[in-house]
Amino acid sequence: MRHLPPFTHRPLRPAIVASLVAVALAVTAFPAAAVSPYIRVLVGGTCVEGHAYANGGEIAVVQKRGATKIATGNVPSATSDWTACVKPIRAGDTLRVTQTVSNSVVSDRTLTVPTLTVALDAATDVQTGHVPDPATLVNYGIIPTVAGLSTYEISKGALSDGSGNVTDDWTGVIDVRAGDIAKFSWIPGGLDGFFITRATPSVGVQVGNAIVNGTGPNGPVTTTIKTATGTLRGTAKSTIKGYGSKFEGTLKSGGKSVKVKVGDRVRSTGIPGSYKVRASNLKVKKVGTGGNGSLTATCAPGSDYAIFVNGVWTASGKSAAGGAISNTNVSKSTGPLFAGSEVKLACRLPSGFGQVFAVLIK
Repeated sequence: MRHLPPFTHRPLRPAIVASLVAVALAVTAFPAAAVSPYIRVLVGGTCVEGHAYANGGEIAVVQKRGATKIATGNVPSATSDWTACVKPIRAGDTLRVTQTVSNSVVSDRTLTVPTLTVALDAATDVQTGHVPDPATLVNYGIIPTVAGLSTYEISKGALSDGSGNVTDDWTGVIDVRAGDIAKFSWIPGGLDGFFITRATPSVGVQVGNAIVNGTGPNGPVTTTIKTATGTLRGTAKSTIKGYGSKFEGTLKSGGKSVKVKVGDRVRSTGIPGSYKVRASNLKVKKVGTGGNGSLTATCAPGSDYAIFVNGVWTASGKSAAGGAISNTNVSKSTGPLFAGSEVKLACRLPSGFGQVFAVLIK
């Protein structure tokens, strides 16, 4: 397989770190067209976005499944970039996208959603995918995601083989772990394009918080916390619908939110076994005139970790013996730490269980 552009390795914008919202993920997944109008479709997602001929007027997206119209998304085109949402988009759906300006149709295009596949093997660091056409450019990559929090993205481009397949071994570039998100994008003809994301199961919790975050294949996800003696304290039910391969849920019991406690046992769909919630020993202090920060903590033994300052990823690594972590330049890419800055440490075991610890700088 002939590789084209070398991989890129860059931090995600804060919006993607937080939730991989539709517009942000689509923009990072595709090279933007400079002038020509284009359409971008997330297979499994609910939104279509694009670049219009001109400002003004209205964009209309009509979604059909077979001969049946199942959704219409209309948005004003105040700027040349637009996003319209419909029903979950499946392979085989047709999407007719029109732009009307001053009662005149200036653009009318219909796309048929192709079948795309992508998979990522954490044991071998191999990513595979498939597009309908042979010898066409495919952009693909990985978003390392620790305890439900996304860090940076790393991307490559390659030509599909004679059967439309792409295979790449990331060994020596990145150590793939449970929860990392695989992305795959295809732009036949260079304008309109499609992308897909997939991930293996992972989950992250935080003491004093009822929110759980994680990744996984499409479908329902149930996360529970129990006491050390097995009494159920709370349950969070979520669904991964294809968009971003991520989920967020709230632990509840009797309709009320339940916050995670030290010693709770966490279980989640698709992850064998359970995880015992640890007490935090996260310590962060400002050091030097720049105030960039020094961090020490302990994750569960065998964990890897990621550090975030005010929601922005700054560092990743593997814990030392016993789960010990030390970093002497916490905010190297975000600037000095100030009073009120939040530093988060996300820890992840190879199984996919993870925990987030946080401190506010005083």
